[in-house]
Amino acid sequence: MSRARRYGVVGIICLIIMSVLGMYLDNVEISQTNLITFSKHDKPRRSIATMHLPSSCGPTHPNHTTVSLVSIVRGSETIPWSPKTEDATGQTVVVGDKLKFSLEARDVMGRLKILGGDYWFAIMEDLNKNASTVGRIVDHENGLYTLLFVAGWSGMIRLRITLVHPAELAKWIRTEYLHSMRAPSWSGLFKFGEHEERSPCSLSLDAVWSEKCVAKPKALQYAIIVCNPPKTLPCDTLVSLNGIPSLYTQDFKKRLPSARKKFLQRPYYYTAITNVPSDIFVTADDSKRQHLLSDGTSYLPRCEPGMDTPLTEGYWWNRTWFSLTCGPRVSLNKANVHHCLHDTNIYFTGDSTTRQWFAAITEALGLGQPEDHERAFLLQRRDKAANLNLTFIFHPLTAHPQQVFVNLSTVKFEADVILELPRHTCRNVVVFSPWAHFSIWQWEAYTDWLKGIRAAILVAKQRCPDLLFVYKSPHPVDKWSVFPARDVVFNEMRALVRDIFEGLGVIFVDIWDINLGSPWPITLHMPSDVIDQEVSVLLSYLCPLLQSRDKKKTTV
Repeated sequence: MSRARRYGVVGIICLIIMSVLGMYLDNVEISQTNLITFSKHDKPRRSIATMHLPSSCGPTHPNHTTVSLVSIVRGSETIPWSPKTEDATGQTVVVGDKLKFSLEARDVMGRLKILGGDYWFAIMEDLNKNASTVGRIVDHENGLYTLLFVAGWSGMIRLRITLVHPAELAKWIRTEYLHSMRAPSWSGLFKFGEHEERSPCSLSLDAVWSEKCVAKPKALQYAIIVCNPPKTLPCDTLVSLNGIPSLYTQDFKKRLPSARKKFLQRPYYYTAITNVPSDIFVTADDSKRQHLLSDGTSYLPRCEPGMDTPLTEGYWWNRTWFSLTCGPRVSLNKANVHHCLHDTNIYFTGDSTTRQWFAAITEALGLGQPEDHERAFLLQRRDKAANLNLTFIFHPLTAHPQQVFVNLSTVKFEADVILELPRHTCRNVVVFSPWAHFSIWQWEAYTDWLKGIRAAILVAKQRCPDLLFVYKSPHPVDKWSVFPARDVVFNEMRALVRDIFEGLGVIFVDIWDINLGSPWPITLHMPSDVIDQEVSVLLSYLCPLLQSRDKKKTTV
């Protein structure tokens, strides 16, 4: 087929898509948030008449994509934005306003996109004040995106909009790769005395195996661990499982279609848009600020399980995180920990990022840490004055390399921790956060893991309804990780967890925006300044709930 004919076919296909899309958009409404409501009348859309052909089905190119400020929302009033008449109409942005931007995706030729699905990061910031916030992104599935921000501070602001992955890669990861990737695999260490042997192991959802070493953890619903038998040692001498990251890198590259490999390089990979508005100034308004900020806690809903996701989780200002999800804000310090968490057993289960929460609280209490605490799989601390017991337990089936000994007799599934909670008291809190080691798992296997936790929570709550369970979400990681598509996977995990644990009264502490918008570079292990703010959000949930139960006991 000649190039001209091939491009003609593509053009016809695009035109058909555009026609169908135009009819679809006339009848679909955008879901509303709790701060800004959209309807089909003000939803950005294109029709065949208003689109100036040619348009494109090609990949979005960040150098040609444009962003413009459309309107500001002040209370119930929406004010169209027109910089040319700003002084005449008084269209000044003030603290507390909601800013609505429109992003037009274009291809390398500058042609308008007619399909959505691109994966973006959207941040509004003021570098001089260490202030920033993450925007909510609405994909209209026609090449247009709405970006929504809350102006939380005064001063000059700028936008930092990053194309993480174009739709051609992001959709492939979500719809194909997650469901077709290789099974989670490890190198199994079998040991008896000083004699050691290694053999490959994997996780399987198949129930029947022969001539294999098979283990069925009760914490999992259907998955089983299958190992090739070691040369001489029996199956029950398995003592450790170590990940093999190179297998997943190879698997990803092997499965990634050749036409999509270019999307792992600039300008399609973590590239910032240059055509963004500049010189937007936010003025201070004490009444607006008091209404918006966390220091006006009466305007924020009380922190409790099952809260809706707001337009923005909050913002950074002067290196402090101000949550807009709920209140009151509870700072991390010894007095607050003693006041809120006395007579409580808290179990931090998960990975090394959850261990950072454990370390932050124990350091605030002045309990100290062992020298190897950053590599420990089991840690325990007790504050006698508050009768507070803190435990950190790493989950099994991790991706640690062979030089790290992951003792299977030390690590525990979250479900096992829940089912083994002390029975003499209901004042137990379990934090679970399985994510950092699961980006390389088949989606069905990860779902099975989560359902095992759900089943354990249901059993535990039958015995003690007052038990508190906290889910700590994933956060973005650096783009140069071994698995280059992890941020898409981690974001998908957030939605999956909410679906699986909906209705169980689980506290969702979503730290995605705290990390993505932080003044510090994004890494897997964020600095203590960020961790302390995350734990402050945790306390904002736990303290009111535990204190209300204390009051009930007092009045009974």
